[in-house]
Amino acid sequence: MIELLKSAGDLLRAALDNYSIVFSKIEDYHNQAKLPQGYPPELTNQIDIELAFLSSYESKIQEIKRSISRARNYSSSLAPVNTLPSEILIRVLQLLVAEPCGIVLFDPDYPEHHPPRYLDRFVQVCSLWRTTALSTPLLWCHIDLTLYGLYRNGFISRAFTYADRAGDLPIELHVGGKSFNDVDDIYNIYDRLSMLFFVVSDRVETLKLDIPGVLEGLHHIIFRDLFSRRASNLTKLVVHSRGSRNAFFCANYADAAEMDEGYGKCGLDLSEDILEDGFAPITVLHLRGIFPRWWSTAYHGLVDLRLLSTASLSRIRETDLLRILGSSPGLRILHFELEISHSTPATGRVVPVHLSVLQVIKIYPRDPAHDAGCLNPAHLLRLLAPGSKPLRLFLGGYYQPTSGSDIELAKFFSRAKVARFCIQETFPPMRLLLRNAPHLEQVILDAFVCYNRVDIPPAWLQLDDLASLPRLRSLHITRSYLFEREFRLLFQCCLAGIMLHSSHVSGNNSIMDSTLSQEELLQAYPTVKISDRVVGPFDDPTADWDIFD
Repeated sequence: MIELLKSAGDLLRAALDNYSIVFSKIEDYHNQAKLPQGYPPELTNQIDIELAFLSSYESKIQEIKRSISRARNYSSSLAPVNTLPSEILIRVLQLLVAEPCGIVLFDPDYPEHHPPRYLDRFVQVCSLWRTTALSTPLLWCHIDLTLYGLYRNGFISRAFTYADRAGDLPIELHVGGKSFNDVDDIYNIYDRLSMLFFVVSDRVETLKLDIPGVLEGLHHIIFRDLFSRRASNLTKLVVHSRGSRNAFFCANYADAAEMDEGYGKCGLDLSEDILEDGFAPITVLHLRGIFPRWWSTAYHGLVDLRLLSTASLSRIRETDLLRILGSSPGLRILHFELEISHSTPATGRVVPVHLSVLQVIKIYPRDPAHDAGCLNPAHLLRLLAPGSKPLRLFLGGYYQPTSGSDIELAKFFSRAKVARFCIQETFPPMRLLLRNAPHLEQVILDAFVCYNRVDIPPAWLQLDDLASLPRLRSLHITRSYLFEREFRLLFQCCLAGIMLHSSHVSGNNSIMDSTLSQEELLQAYPTVKISDRVVGPFDDPTADWDIFD
């Protein structure tokens, strides 16, 4: 191949040199002959032929240049990625397509947002990348759909292509964006969707729905085709409602009319048996604003349960929540943002549900000034009895401690093996942590602003017996602004493990005082470490808590 390439190059260069010499002689001929009538007709005709010939070769030369460039890209010194083993290159491609798809942004509110097309472009880079991508079904298992007019037809066509390239592998289906307003092609769109779901319905293991308000025809088609045609293989259901009201999934609108407690109607035009059979295989359930009925089989056998609210706070009876928790003894992750109604009085006795492998609890209370029936974390924690697994506990949003909440919190720390604790906007209960959390490895204080702080129970800050208490091993303070008196208290509780991430300490006890510089802070507290970066990915210190080895 080397000799062939060299020989072809030598011949081309010699021919071009000869060609150039001949045309230079034509110019000399014109100057020396001083022809008043110009070139003879025969010569003029031949020049026109040669000019047309050269013009026709411009596209061929560009094609040759592209071929040479592609070949050059295979050089290990210029493109070392092409020397990687195929399994490493596949992993690189997987990382590149792992970015969130942003399906929720496909609507007129975000006209600048365009769907990512990484995979479509991978297959155009070079033959190696194309061959690698097309021979790796795992890369094509994520399918996005939207009925937003600008993209709907392209997404449906792409979905068929991806489903074919994914082979027989399980499908992760994301559906979102606002629906279309024109109805001219609605039946054609629905027919194409039905054809798609007929192909992939038994392979969809993950379904993520972003619902702008109410259920639409697309959602009815999805549930009908996933649950009615074959046995459902759905193991993960994620529903994110952006509506103003919370609602229940139910079999039909007749059942929906029986909804109480302010919930809306989300009838699916299915029989109760088909709906519950479809929910039965689910082990991961992430819900915001739209829920299966509290008695549904959807809550049985879960390992990951997330019950969150829309702008309107959802609520659940304590007895219903206890039944749900008891139906999933293997639960590992629990996120919670619902108001618990009809709670047992503080003086009453509640038997907490034993969850032997529970490892993550995230609770999102709300400001009682805006939600009168807001969630008190103590009302949830008193229902939980984690096992011996190290536990990660997060209290986010707006946590307003009460006279009884510190008691329930202390009881929970005493019976649970809390290894990581993160609290947002509220000063951490230092005395409680030092006395009742012997397994604590890391504490995170996030988004605390000293002049916006809520009232803190005095018992949380009383450290008269500090000398007899163990110190914290690690304390990360992120995105916070503290007075020095508060920071000094934290420093006394963690002498050697404090890290400040994008946080500031006021030089005295007033917001008007200047912030301590890094040099001043280190001079007063030499063991403190300072960083401009927030701990954790996506500027969220607990973003990786739900990921297990």
